[in-house]
Amino acid sequence: MAYSGFNLDEMGVKPGLTFIVPIDVLRFKVFVRPNSRLEKVGGSHQGDLIVMVREKAVGGLATKAAAKALAESFGVKLSSVKVVWGNTSRTKLIEISGQKDDLEGRLIDLLGESGTLFDPE
Repeated sequence: MAYSGFNLDEMGVKPGLTFIVPIDVLRFKVFVRPNSRLEKVGGSHQGDLIVMVREKAVGGLATKAAAKALAESFGVKLSSVKVVWGNTSRTKLIEISGQKDDLEGRLIDLLGESGTLFDPE
């Protein structure tokens, strides 16, 4: 039985015990383009990841669509994507929970050559 890259049998973990995998958080900025013809995540706008959504920027619809598109692009559940700030702005600070190395690699791929990682510290 494998879980998050670990073989529990090899580790001597008995069935029924809770096994906790540390989860990291990746924070980065996105630039949302609402009312787009296409739904796409990728590219860079002034160093921010571009998220194009079909929904209009009315009543938070574009923000919700952007969170859903990010979850799909990063291969995580929607509940793992959080808007830290910028709910009513096109520029948002996003926080995604998961395995940080995997998330950072995917972010770099989506940003392309011109993007930069956001370091809040």
